Amino acid sequence: MLVCSKILGCGTAERNWKQYKGGKTGQRASAGNTKIKKQVLIYSRYQQQKAQVRQLQLSSAGKMWDDDDFMYCKMDAYCHDIVSSLQNDVIVEMGGRLRIFRAWTETWEKKKVGPQGDPELEARLVKKYGGLKWLDIDNEYSHRTVHPEMMYFEKKRGNNRYHIFAIKDGFDMKLSPDKQKDLWDVWELENGNDFYDEVCKFYSDDRNVKCYGELDDCDSESENML
Repeated sequence: MLVCSKILGCGTAERNWKQYKGGKTGQRASAGNTKIKKQVLIYSRYQQQKAQVRQLQLSSAGKMWDDDDFMYCKMDAYCHDIVSSLQNDVIVEMGGRLRIFRAWTETWEKKKVGPQGDPELEARLVKKYGGLKWLDIDNEYSHRTVHPEMMYFEKKRGNNRYHIFAIKDGFDMKLSPDKQKDLWDVWELENGNDFYDEVCKFYSDDRNVKCYGELDDCDSESENML
């Protein structure tokens, strides 16, 4: 749903400024600030009540959505934007699946996390990073793989966050990570330039995984492949 800004003043509420400016036209140009503010508040309250009555009528008729709601959600009649974003994540090419990896920390990854974690965010992170491989150049070019089912959660006051749970060769998925601490380590995402670079190097000649940097236009490239 479209969320409109509250009445915060001329400088911070663009919609309020439009109403305020409208009251200073024509014969109202000499009206004082106090009177104009009262008019704006009364008019805004009237619009709120009008919208509530309209919503109540739609609710009673069992029709909560109309075409304007879909327009504000940036969706056309066939949800083209949503379908396109899903297709860009997994693209069918030559009978196989091409994985698109965006090698940067995306905006949704910077979500604030509480002390109990965020299962939904973790699931999205696992979907993006799970199963990716690279070589650790600081440890004799040993293989690393992102755990396909979980992330590492760091509980830190005021800065709870998720990191890459990197498993080494020989890691047993059936055993608890606490029983094989020498077979996994943690890679930070916030300072993950090395991680992104190494993943892209590993898949530089791979036909099943395509890496894009932050400045690359991966969406347009994906559409061309389709």
